[in-house]
Formats: sequence, C-alpha cells, structure tokens
Amino acid sequence: MDNGIRPRRFAGVAGVVVLAAACAADDATDSSGALRTVVDSAAGVERVVNEGTPPEWELALVSTIGAGAFSEAPGPDEFGRVAGVALSPDGEVFVADGLNWEVRVFGLDGSHLRSFGRRGEGPGEFATIWSIAWTGDRLLALDFGNGRISDFSPSGDYLGQRETFRGISGSGLRLYAVGAEEVYADDFGSEDVARVYRGHGPGGPNGVVVPTLPPPEEFQPWIQCTGGDRISLYAIPFTPSLVQHPGPGGLLYSALSNEYRIAVMRGSDTVRFIERDAEPAPLSDDEWQARTQDYPDFRRENQGLSCEPDLPGKPAAKPILEAMFVAPDGRLWVDVAAADGDWWEVFDPDGTLLARLQAPASRGAPAFGAEHVATMRRDSLDLDYVDIWRIEGRDGR
Repeated sequence: MDNGIRPRRFAGVAGVVVLAAACAADDATDSSGALRTVVDSAAGVERVVNEGTPPEWELALVSTIGAGAFSEAPGPDEFGRVAGVALSPDGEVFVADGLNWEVRVFGLDGSHLRSFGRRGEGPGEFATIWSIAWTGDRLLALDFGNGRISDFSPSGDYLGQRETFRGISGSGLRLYAVGAEEVYADDFGSEDVARVYRGHGPGGPNGVVVPTLPPPEEFQPWIQCTGGDRISLYAIPFTPSLVQHPGPGGLLYSALSNEYRIAVMRGSDTVRFIERDAEPAPLSDDEWQARTQDYPDFRRENQGLSCEPDLPGKPAAKPILEAMFVAPDGRLWVDVAAADGDWWEVFDPDGTLLARLQAPASRGAPAFGAEHVATMRRDSLDLDYVDIWRIEGRDGR
C-alpha cells in the first residue's frame, strides 16, 4: 500500500493524452506550451500529469466589506476579527466575527442584511467562533469554546447543535465544505490518530471520519503550546509541511508542500496522483515579516503554556504548494507560490487542470460559490476585510 507521499515509478505503462487546451493554428505561441493532461496507471493507482500552460480565469472585485469601506462611523461592516466566511446557496455572504461573537450577513454588494449570535453558552450563543460553512440549507458554526457545532437557518434561527472537541485552539482549524451537503470539521480522535476530519450533513454527523496523515519527522510545520488540558497550535508560514484537505465521499487530498504531487487517498489506499512541474520561489524578509506579524499575539494569548519550538524559523524559499481547497462543486483549488507570482490552479475532480487565476492577497480559507469567491485579508492597521470576487472566464463566461 502506498501512503501517497513516496516517489512512485510508472515505467512501461501506456498513457492517455487529453488535450485540455490547444493553440489556434494562427497563434504564434509554440504549441509545446499548450496544456495537456497525460493519464496512466499502475497497480490500480492512476497518475494524472498536467503539462503546459492552462487558460487563465480572472477574479473581478465585486465589493469589499470591512472597516472604512462605506463610512467612518462604526457599523456592522467594521469587524473585531473575521474568523470565517461562507457563501450561502442563495448568494448571501455570511461573516463570522470572532471578537464580537456573532455572524453578520451581507449581500454580494456589501450591504448589511442582518446579524445573529452573541457571547454565551446558551442556544445560539458562542464562546468562540472558529469557522462557518453551509451544508444543505443549514449554516454550521464551529465553536470549540463550547465544544459544539451550532446549526442555524439562513435567517439566523438556532436549529440545534452537534458535539465536538472542547478547548482546542490554534490557527488553521475550521470547517471544510466539500459538497452541497457534505462538510468536514477538524476534530481529534484516539491517541493513535490525533487529528481527524469528521463528516457532517444537514441531518447531523454522517459517520464518515477521515484520519489525517502524520507529517514527516523532519518537518516542523507547527509551534505547539501545551499545558494542563489545553492545546494551542500556530502554523509556521512557508515551512515545508504536509498539506491535507478532506474531499467528497471520504477522500483525503495530501501533498508535501515542497513538491507538486498530490495524492488522492481513500483510507490507506492511494487512488490517484495529480502532478505538475513547478520551481520554488524565493522568500523575502518583507513577506516573512508580514506573515508572522500575528505570532506575538499568539504567544500573549498562550502565556503560561510550554511552546515547542519557541520561535518560528524563516525558510530559504517558499513551498510550492501553500494550500489546497476543495470547493462544494468538487473542483480542487491549489494555492501555488511560483516564480512568476502567486496563483490558484483549478482541477476538475478527476485531476485535469482547467485553469489558473492570479491569487488575491488573502489569509485563511476562501469561500466558494457558484460564480463567486470570498476571501479574507488583514491590512497594516490590523483591520479585517472580506473581498467578494466574481469568477470570469470559467465555462467560457
């Protein structure tokens, strides 16, 4: 069995070439630059190699929601701390404000529509809000402080709750919407499998548990602070790591961030590799400083805990793969730090490269809708914003 990480040879296996994009006859571009996808297999494992330059989609900014976007007076568009964002099936923008313990709802044009939630332990209240995501017509809100995931209607009515791990904290923990009715939550299992993705649907937990893979011993992607019954994690930016994301039907996408080779796994079996050539990009001091400016806040929030290591160390170059995201339509979005800039590359569920987009300045996980993407960012004044983008060029539009 292959764990999805080790190099694998496919010598002597015939391949199927799928032309995903071709140069027109009158195009002066060398045809060798056209995108093509080569598919072969061995021992029941499919290998999908994408070569050449894909078509480019574009992100057109629709609106910006955040402090100072509309007026100088404080209002619902001034956030304490954006913890997560989700696009509803009806095209509304739901923003979780972690410091105000509420969810604020906006139109795609940035107009405030309503808010719900408050601090507390009762129904519809939050001790913390880590992430939000849609499953069917329910909004799930991940609250590790109260040890639960709360269900809400689109109008903000409290519909019930599901139990989850209590007291965990750290960057990167969230909900993952990988289908119209399929969401996974970061959770913790047995001592043998510490971190898992636990599946949820509109009716409650669906019983699907996807164990994560342990990172290679030589990788140190986290600063872990422990003490008593508390665990707090800080993801070290740009450090080579094992990038993982749950997929539809209990799949696991995994890749070493310093290689463009993604394993698609079901349980302990690898069913597909998705591969692409890429060179690492250098990491500047300014980029490093910008991405670690929140570390002092993390240490202040975890005073009294023992942290290992004590400080993050700056890598020499950026990992090729910054992150992976599976959208509710099943497409895989890969955040690539390439020599010619930061890109999102988009693959269909079978691993065929469809397009790439210039990646916007953002932090955390984007939210995907039918025609839009919502991203979060923080400016130099430590103010949070949500940007709403329309995807142009997809499906010929």
